[in-house]
Amino acid sequence: MYVICGSLMFWTDWNREAPKIEKANMDGTDRQSVVTEGLGLPNGLTIDYHSSQLCWADAGKSRPACLGVVFEHVLLRLR
Repeated sequence: MYVICGSLMFWTDWNREAPKIEKANMDGTDRQSVVTEGLGLPNGLTIDYHSSQLCWADAGKSRPACLGVVFEHVLLRLR
């Protein structure tokens, strides 16, 4: 599962021992982990442009979660 935001893409990694949410530039460069702790099986990834948050459903924790996005300049450009 991935979402695209301007020149960035975000995706989830369901590795059962170390799940994470990552981001990279659209050409695959500058890959970085965004969330690495407190995850079960993150999926349903989306961006809430109104609140500038990256949100996901967590099937392992049976709950939704959101993260305030520090990439706000990219999100605002898409409005």
